[in-house]
Amino acid sequence: AYVSERLEGIVNQFGEGHFIAKGRGMFQGINCVNGDIAANITKKAFKSGLLVETSGADDHVVKFLCPLVISDENLAKGIDIVESAIRDVCAKTDRIPEAEEYFSAA
Repeated sequence: AYVSERLEGIVNQFGEGHFIAKGRGMFQGINCVNGDIAANITKKAFKSGLLVETSGADDHVVKFLCPLVISDENLAKGIDIVESAIRDVCAKTDRIPEAEEYFSAA
C-alpha cells in the first residue's frame, strides 16, 4: 500500500494530470507519457544514486521493481529520489503531452 500511495501522490502532483501510476505490490510504474520524459527522470535519479529502468512501447514507463526484502527506510529513500527527479524534470518541461494509446480494442 505504501508504494501505491506514494506513486499516486507523485502523479497527482506532477505531470499536469497526464501521468498514471500502475501496477501491484512491489512491481509498479509511472506512465510518464513519452520516452524522453521518462529517460530524463531515470538519468536524474541515476545521478542521485538510484538505478531505475524504463519499459513500455516508447520506454515511457518508469519501473519500480522493489526487492521483497527492502527496508522501509531504503524504500522511502528510493521513492524520494524518484520524486525529486520527477519534480526537476517536470519543472524544466514546457508542456507534458497527453498519453498515447498504443493498443486499442478492435
